[in-house]
Amino acid sequence: MIRPISDPNISLLIWKKLPDPSQLFFHLPKSLVLDLLKISNQRWLDKPNEIGRETVNKNLDFFLPFREKLLQEPGIIIFRLDSELTETEMRLIYAFISRVFGLLNHRYGFFFDVIDRGMDYTKEAIPVSMTNAETGYHTDSTAKNYFPDIVGLLCLAAADEGGDSLVVNAANLYQYFWQNHTDLVPCLYEPLARDVITPGEINSQEAIQNNNFPLFSTDSRGLVFRYMRYWIEVAYSKLEIAQPEAITKTLDIIDNFFSEPENTVRFKMKKGDIFYVNNRFLCHNRTAFKNSGKPRQMVRSWINL
Repeated sequence: MIRPISDPNISLLIWKKLPDPSQLFFHLPKSLVLDLLKISNQRWLDKPNEIGRETVNKNLDFFLPFREKLLQEPGIIIFRLDSELTETEMRLIYAFISRVFGLLNHRYGFFFDVIDRGMDYTKEAIPVSMTNAETGYHTDSTAKNYFPDIVGLLCLAAADEGGDSLVVNAANLYQYFWQNHTDLVPCLYEPLARDVITPGEINSQEAIQNNNFPLFSTDSRGLVFRYMRYWIEVAYSKLEIAQPEAITKTLDIIDNFFSEPENTVRFKMKKGDIFYVNNRFLCHNRTAFKNSGKPRQMVRSWINL
């Protein structure tokens, strides 16, 4: 007998109706921004996890309701800063909010600039964030032993064309499988190898074989969904193993579900926007983009609760 994932809180994650993007944007009060900038310093960017607890606590009352919006549905927040702030000022505010939400991970640096580096992720094992291609629906991190609970993105420069943000809900997907494809539910729990793309790690067949984990699982905090189809299929190819038909069918259903407009929140970020998404039950995507003037530039953070 197939048993559903035991997470009593999954109903708190499901979108009962598609979130309205316009309701996800929040303007930070100018007075709050000015107060934070007065007490900020370079260490906020160099060592954000050392931002003092007293400083964090002074602003908890304002940010805690937004943290709750991240931990359950809708799981998305976009703060809007004044675009006239300097890049450094935007980074400082971003660092502070990220620290309020949790501890920042340093795998790619506390703050990783997401820009088109003229690279091709289909020709070398690099994150798609280093290209201008559509990323495909994914959760961040392909490493078996680590994933961020929350992903943050600060927009310093939007693309001239494309680069829209897309978000879908894996809790809704999980419900969809149980209602329509019960025969494939076991595939959701099966450990699947993923290509190894973390800088500095060995990309061998053995490393790829060991880098396996299921699409859906649970931990002490509840539901976990980890997905990027491309790195799953590359792993099968590098391991020289035929991808099982049931896995291919499962991935097709996932992609088809995510591609439906009625399942997708779509919005465009502009300079000064700070986007946070729950990386445990939401999947995000970015459309392909073109630069003509200043290159599109985002600053990513990985945050754990």
